[in-house]
Amino acid sequence: NAQPATPNAPLAGAVTQPTCTNASGNFQIVGYNTTSLYTFSPAVLNISATGIVTANPGTYTFTETNAVGCTSAVSTQVTINAQPATPNAPLAGAVTQPTCTNASGSFQIVGYNTTSLYTFSPAVLNISATGIVTANAGTYTFTETNAVGCTSAVSTQVTINAQPTTPNAPLVGAVTQPSCITSTGSVILNGLSTSDPWTIIASPSGLTLNGTGTSVNFTGLNPGNTYTFTVTNSNGCISPSSSAITVYNQICAVYETTTSINGLSGGTTAPLTANDTLNGALVTVGTAPGNVQITASTVPIGSGLIVNPNGTVSIPANTPAGTYTVNYTICEVNNPKNCSNVNSDVVVGTPTINAQNDIFSSQNGSQGETLGNIFTNNGNGSDLADGNQANLNNITLTTTAWTGQKNPYIDLNGNVIVPSGTPSGTYIIPYKICLLTPFNTICDTATVTVKVDPSNNEEFVIYNHMTPNGDGDNDVFFIDGVDKFPNNSVEVYNRWGVLVYQVKSYNNNDRAFRGISSGRVTIEKSEQLPEGTYYYIFKYENKSGVTKEKAGYLYINR
Repeated sequence: NAQPATPNAPLAGAVTQPTCTNASGNFQIVGYNTTSLYTFSPAVLNISATGIVTANPGTYTFTETNAVGCTSAVSTQVTINAQPATPNAPLAGAVTQPTCTNASGSFQIVGYNTTSLYTFSPAVLNISATGIVTANAGTYTFTETNAVGCTSAVSTQVTINAQPTTPNAPLVGAVTQPSCITSTGSVILNGLSTSDPWTIIASPSGLTLNGTGTSVNFTGLNPGNTYTFTVTNSNGCISPSSSAITVYNQICAVYETTTSINGLSGGTTAPLTANDTLNGALVTVGTAPGNVQITASTVPIGSGLIVNPNGTVSIPANTPAGTYTVNYTICEVNNPKNCSNVNSDVVVGTPTINAQNDIFSSQNGSQGETLGNIFTNNGNGSDLADGNQANLNNITLTTTAWTGQKNPYIDLNGNVIVPSGTPSGTYIIPYKICLLTPFNTICDTATVTVKVDPSNNEEFVIYNHMTPNGDGDNDVFFIDGVDKFPNNSVEVYNRWGVLVYQVKSYNNNDRAFRGISSGRVTIEKSEQLPEGTYYYIFKYENKSGVTKEKAGYLYINR
């Protein structure tokens, strides 16, 4: 027979290399003969019925043995490349969460490969050249696709938290400035969180206040500063600054009661501002920086008082006595809005008047005489009108009008007159002096005691005015010289002619009339007699043994 045909060395078609998802490659045997046997070195995974060879990565040769058993030469080498590497699921490093001032978070891709492509779901903001990922709040996964196109499994979830809430700037409400009572200021701050605890910080000073609620009164603000306020919430986020407030210097107008000024002469008080303060120091009234000025004042209508720029008060002459309430306002020169207002009392004093009791003696009752003037010093001092010598230019005089009776009197000029024919005795003349209008209700009374001595053969004096009030002065009906006439008797009658007292051997001592009844049918014994005019009869035996009597009016005052 003819020699059996030997097949040519077999050929491999184009190789399909392993992929990211398929570890083996394959190729087609060119002119594949289903009756032939194809032998591979090393062994392959599979030869399909159509001659498609599947093999792991490696270098292969193969031969063909035909049906008559003839084997071809060895094929050229066929190379199955190694499977491309698929990256592991990528890892994220520690997350830097959003802050009060940064809305996005970030993290580092662990083992970042600059040749790979990283795909995020959902999309992120940025991936830096070094693999730092910046993203808004949300939950993310990502994969890595390497240079050969292999994509990793999905990463674990990466969570970027929501940005912490930054509080709004507090809203400035009512400002309470320092006062006389409180040396610091305060302000109401509104618009705070209803639920989240907060800390408010004042600037300058760094004063803090912790709390909850929508509103708070921030106290303790030192004067002379301009403040703003921020709020820090529980996340540590700090608000923008509030609008600014200015706390004024502490200014305090203090209530004063002035030393009394005489209303008759008038005058000027000490400054009402003497104890007013600015930041705790006594004020200086003026126009220089750091001074205060009186910007407003009111006085009682019709008083005539004037509040002067220096804080004193002028009081015109003839101002009625009393306490006048004066209102004034002081304001800081540096800050005219910073003021304090107060009422103070200006005391206008009552002028004084002083009528002195006078004693005059006359030894010329039969002829009469002028003894002197009640206004001059007659033993007890001069009569005074507000400290000055009283006279008809500064007082009015009131006394009993003289109608011609034979007893001493005071004339319209204040002279003490003893008319001719005045009986001996002691006479009490009351008078009253009053200041001129508007002080005409300010008066004083006094008495003039006139002793008209008896004639030489009657060496006694009867004092017909008594004040039996127990003060040891003029408590008895006194007969000066009665001891020279021991044989005597005294009778006293009231205005109705009723005998109220009777005694013999009157001696001004244990036998003396003290304004108490010695008893009659109509007058109870030991009854204190009322004030008024009584009639006395003094019977005595003179040195010549002749019985005589002296009678007259007796005045009882208590």
